[in-house]
Amino acid sequence: MNAPSVRAAREGVLVEARVTPSAREDSVSFVGGLLHVRVAKPPDKGKANREVVRVLKPILGSCEIVAGLSSRRKTVLVRNARLEGVMGALSGLSGGRSG
Repeated sequence: MNAPSVRAAREGVLVEARVTPSAREDSVSFVGGLLHVRVAKPPDKGKANREVVRVLKPILGSCEIVAGLSSRRKTVLVRNARLEGVMGALSGLSGGRSG
């Protein structure tokens, strides 16, 4: 059985994300229970990963990528967050948000 894409953890909340680097523009959406992050930076020497964190910070707060550093599928840890708060922030992204 697969783990849910948003789940509570000891340190905060874990969010599974699908990342598209080298996109035309930065954007974030939450569709079908999965966070989609598009960043304009290329996947070169961690540039796209740093951009993912920068784009998500205003939406989720303090966060970091904890798994999938070299993959398009990433796990983001939102530190010191509650599941309800993160779900509320993500539900507001259903239509997408450009950054």
